[in-house]
This record gives sequence, structure tokens and C-alpha cells, in this order.
Amino acid sequence: MRIKLDPTVKRETTSIKIDPTVWKEAKKDAIDRRCRFVTISRDCIKDVVRR
Repeated sequence: MRIKLDPTVKRETTSIKIDPTVWKEAKKDAIDRRCRFVTISRDCIKDVVRR
């Protein structure tokens, strides 16, 4: 499953509920393509995973 983060959405307002295992796959895929949005949304994802 591929996940594309919308570049027009600001990090503060981004609210994603996502399964950690799905995120790992998406992150791997994004890293492979050197997607800069992974670093942008890392903090947001951490907050979601903690819940």
C-alpha cells in the first residue's frame, strides 16, 4: 500500500490515523523514492503512533 502525503497540508493541521505497520511500509517506500515529506511529517506520525 502506497501512501502519499499531501504537500499542501500543513504539519500542524495534519491528523492521520494509521496502523504503525502500514506506516513502516509507506516510510520504506518513501525513503526509497527519497520523499522529503517523510521528514516533514515524522513528528505528526509519532504522535499518532503513541495514541
